Order: sequence, then C-alpha cells, then structure tokens
Amino acid sequence: MDTTAAIATVNRPQVPARTARQRDRIFYTTVPVLMALAVLYGFSRSYYFKLAFGTPSLSPLYHLHGVLFTSWLALLMVQTSLVAAGRTAHHRRWASPAACWPLR
Repeated sequence: MDTTAAIATVNRPQVPARTARQRDRIFYTTVPVLMALAVLYGFSRSYYFKLAFGTPSLSPLYHLHGVLFTSWLALLMVQTSLVAAGRTAHHRRWASPAACWPLR
C-alpha cells in the first residue's frame, strides 16, 4: 500500500528585503528610544516620579546630573531621527551646540 502525503505549498508574495540602509535607520532610531525607556524605568522611583513614591530628596548635584543626562538622551533621539529622516542639514546645525552642551 502506497501512502504518500501530498505537501501543499503556499505561494507567498515576495516581500522586498530591507536594504542595509533601512535596517541601520531602524536600528539607530530604535536604540535611543529603548535606552530612554530603560532609564525612565530604572530611575522612575528615585528620580522621575519620586514625589509619587515618597523617596528622600536629592542633592542639587544629582538633579544637575539627571537634567544633563535626560537632555542628552532627548538630543540623541532627535539627532538620530533627523539623520534617519534624511535631514542631515538640521542634524549638522544641532551638532556644534550639542557637542558643547556638557561643557556649559
């Protein structure tokens, strides 16, 4: 007795593969957002939502550090988004003041 099972093949439409440039844009715009979410989650109780959790007050130096690092993360997200959108002129315009931001 010959019992052979017929395997049905599904013809899926061909989806064009992403180019390396598209993958890079997705990667470099996603990583800063994930970094910001990780920082928000990690410091939510002790810094960002400290009033809601009733944690002790922080020294001004910790607040300065928090503001500088948070603004740096925001700037990183803006810069990578500008490059991904092809707006490199705006990216370059922000680059000089951004490079000096920690020094002020």
